[in-house]
Amino acid sequence: MKKFKEKQYKFKSLFTVLILFNISFSQLNIQTLSTIRNGETLHSKKGKIPSYYTDILLEYRYKGFLAGVRGEGFSSPELNNQYDHINQRYLQYSWKWVNAEVGNFYEIFGKGLILRGFELPGFIYEDQIKSTQYRIIRDFDGFKIKLNPGPLKLTLIDGETIDPLLDPKDKNRRSGRVTGGEASISLPGSISLGTAYLEQKNDITTKLISRQLSWSADPLLEKIGAEDLSIDFYAEYANDGNNFFSKKDNGDPEALYLSGSMIWNYFGTSVEYKDYHQFDFGINDPPPLIRENTEVLLNRSTHILNAFAEKGYQIEFFVSPFASTRVIANYSKARNDYSDTYKPLFQERYIGVEYTGDKWSVRSFFDSGQDDLVSEYKRITTGIAPEYSFSNGSILGFDIQWQRIRRGSPPFFDYNFTNFYTSLKLMDWHSLSFTVSSERSSDPDVTKSEKYFINTSVGWQPIHNIGIQFFAGKRRGGSACDHGYCIEVLDFEGVEMRIETQW
Repeated sequence: MKKFKEKQYKFKSLFTVLILFNISFSQLNIQTLSTIRNGETLHSKKGKIPSYYTDILLEYRYKGFLAGVRGEGFSSPELNNQYDHINQRYLQYSWKWVNAEVGNFYEIFGKGLILRGFELPGFIYEDQIKSTQYRIIRDFDGFKIKLNPGPLKLTLIDGETIDPLLDPKDKNRRSGRVTGGEASISLPGSISLGTAYLEQKNDITTKLISRQLSWSADPLLEKIGAEDLSIDFYAEYANDGNNFFSKKDNGDPEALYLSGSMIWNYFGTSVEYKDYHQFDFGINDPPPLIRENTEVLLNRSTHILNAFAEKGYQIEFFVSPFASTRVIANYSKARNDYSDTYKPLFQERYIGVEYTGDKWSVRSFFDSGQDDLVSEYKRITTGIAPEYSFSNGSILGFDIQWQRIRRGSPPFFDYNFTNFYTSLKLMDWHSLSFTVSSERSSDPDVTKSEKYFINTSVGWQPIHNIGIQFFAGKRRGGSACDHGYCIEVLDFEGVEMRIETQW
């Protein structure tokens, strides 16, 4: 504990110096995220355990250069578990149509079929075994060069890969390497053609290649006087890089993604199609074609893509019959073709209505679906969330959601259970925000009878650069999806303070 306090003192001293330095030199950007927690999670064996986490990002910009360094640290004395390390450092240079990066960088080829780097903003993951906390970041450590002379675009990369779910102290966290590039050209008629090639080296070498086509009809529609109409199309196909044109075998990796959208005045629609086979490499994220809902109960029930064998489509419509009203309808369907006898089905139907007035705003939804992969063959979820805006800018909101799920795999088990969620919040009252949430669940995976999760949180923003969030109570875990990436979050009971700053 003494060593930890000494580290905290050194960190505070460094933080103070950096703030003063930032005041003098505005080119320096500092972002921090810290949490102090005392509580127990689902797998805790020692009761309530205190823990501390800090993430700090420093960036300095000078003309065309950008230098950055990022570090994170965690300590839980009761568990004898701690670490601190520099997890990112990079140097970028931009000049006209040239952009070069050395160190840690993010990159996505096409729509992510063969390569996608990302960071889940603001999210802190907790390891289910060691209770270690760290950020979910999938980056690459090496170099990247982007050239964009006129209609041409060229990207070259080489770097070590990372498994974002492994403990920061695990030596195998960075154990692979990717090398490749992407090239595209813009043609007359708003057509773009592209291709990407990638080699992934772990214990074996995997070669992947993709071809891309995108087209926008907007310039043509503008010429014929249909300015209110917008139409776009995108297609990408990827497979084993050893077979550029040859026909694939049944066991070869392959991925096809198609999408099209149309917007006309107050009406719009989009259609997407996917066909993925043996296409999960740990460095890519093909589009899931699953609506990622913000509603608490629906987000937890989001279908998780299995790119080893999944085919399906998604259709979405929206219409705004009035300036203050918007209706959204979505249908998603997917099937996992594992064998001749096991082909689990996923499908979801969603409809939502949003109304925004001067004082009152209301969001409501109804959703029904099934997901055979998790043995949920009938699920119904509905809810409504009204909000009232006061003249001083404060907002009073209420959110209520109900869910009924039938889970079964006859003749082994077959049962129904419900989840009920409510939340009352007061936002932007001076510099404070208050939220009280409650959830009741009869899910046998959670409790033998009924279980309640009740918590409260208080947010305070004393100045524009600092945000403080205090939480107390029980918080339910489960699957959480953000930016197309889903992970498992643990239940938590206790108190937590979260501090975010940006200078």
